[in-house]
Amino acid sequence: GAAGPGADRHVVGAAGQVLGIELSDDLVSFANARKSRSWIDYRQGDAVDLDVPTGSFDVFVSTQVVEYVPDADAALREMYRVLRPGGRGLLVDTDWDTVVWYAANEDRMARILKAWEGHCAHPRLVRTLAPRLRASGFVVNRVEAYPIVNTTYDRNTYSHGIARLISDHLERSNF
Repeated sequence: GAAGPGADRHVVGAAGQVLGIELSDDLVSFANARKSRSWIDYRQGDAVDLDVPTGSFDVFVSTQVVEYVPDADAALREMYRVLRPGGRGLLVDTDWDTVVWYAANEDRMARILKAWEGHCAHPRLVRTLAPRLRASGFVVNRVEAYPIVNTTYDRNTYSHGIARLISDHLERSNF
């Protein structure tokens, strides 16, 4: 049968919710306009000062956030604060030195990737993430690396999207 708006409520339980927190008001507005479930909400907030009670989350997911926060350790402590005892978290960040990109002009590509480092506060955060998490109170059960490999360059690939972001960053930084 057809799935109604409450058909997947089991994902969060009867009283559960999903809350996305983002620094950009524009992205919060965009996300709220596209949300498909009443139990999903997006709010503007700062990763180092979340406006939620201590121990209010069973799970958190942070995807490419901490590497952009100047005080990464404060953000990790805040994530620990809002997670209930026994809760679980998933952090995904990028070591920007591991980008593998084919370019006919390797020297130019090296300069581009070096200039790209300035787009975030911690381009190599993942190298120190496990000890930082432990220092913030977390128990680190597993660390994994996963590659993103695109063999084509089209609108539906990560490479296409990141190339646009890199290009925009280089334009803003007068590369």
